Formats: sequence, C-alpha cells, structure tokens
Amino acid sequence: MERARQVFSNLNAAGQLQLVVSTEGQGLPGSEKALTAFLRSLGVKRPLQRSEEQLRDLRGTYDPRPRLRRQFQQMVASTQCLIRLSLRRRADFWAGADTSSIERWKETTKRQREYI
Repeated sequence: MERARQVFSNLNAAGQLQLVVSTEGQGLPGSEKALTAFLRSLGVKRPLQRSEEQLRDLRGTYDPRPRLRRQFQQMVASTQCLIRLSLRRRADFWAGADTSSIERWKETTKRQREYI
C-alpha cells in the first residue's frame, strides 16, 4: 500500500487511493464492492448491473496454443539469460575474496557472509 500511496501522491491523486478488501482479504479480484469503488472513482454514478448472459469468446476459431508457446519460450529465454549472467555476477560478488589462508578468507569475505 505504501508504494501505491507514493505513486498516487506523485500523480497528485493521493485522495483517490482506496483499498477495497474482498472476503477478509481472501476473495477474488473484481468483487462487486471493488468494481463499484472503481466505477465511482471514474465518476460513474449508477449502480453496477450484472449481465444476464455468460461471457463467451467472440473470436470463434481462436487457438491459444501458439501464444502460450511463445510466452513459454520467452520465459525459457529469460531464464537462460539469467543463468548465463549468474557466473559473472557470482565472480563479481566474490572478487575480493582472498583464498590464500582461512584467516584471509574470513577477513576478506565478511561483507559477503553478512549479506548471505
């Protein structure tokens, strides 16, 4: 909430921030209470009305598999990039460590040990 408060403050909208809790914090997003608060913040005065019909996909022959495959491949590529960078980051992290003796190791790795 603090991060959101800072963002709203920077936008000169600090008074617009609301936290709407659904089912004691265990509910799903998009509760009637939350949607009503959102619509009120947009200036909509009339009450929220439920649709009588179920939502349905109007795209007909849409196949989600190619999109899911692309998303999965992007996650794999991102993970592989992190793995490649980790060797360099680890070397940078331990760069000042002196392995000449146990005493020197203890002296030169205090910062790393405190971090971990």
